[in-house]
Amino acid sequence: MVKQSEKLAEKIAALNEKLKAAKAAEVAAADAELVRLAHRAGFAKVRDFARQAAGQAVRRQSAAGPAAESPLQWNR
Repeated sequence: MVKQSEKLAEKIAALNEKLKAAKAAEVAAADAELVRLAHRAGFAKVRDFARQAAGQAVRRQSAAGPAAESPLQWNR
């Protein structure tokens, strides 16, 4: 019984490592895409591009009305 739980713990640890690696790869791909889009849009700094995109998303969501807003925004 102890060996089974140890094997299970090892499998869980291995799966967690695979998940972390997959998340890291996904984040790296998203970062690369953000940089590519920022440079295509003519922004010298990715931070400025991200700030503008976030502002546009907030404006779009506000224009859609309260039904489109998340519960976190209801308190504003």
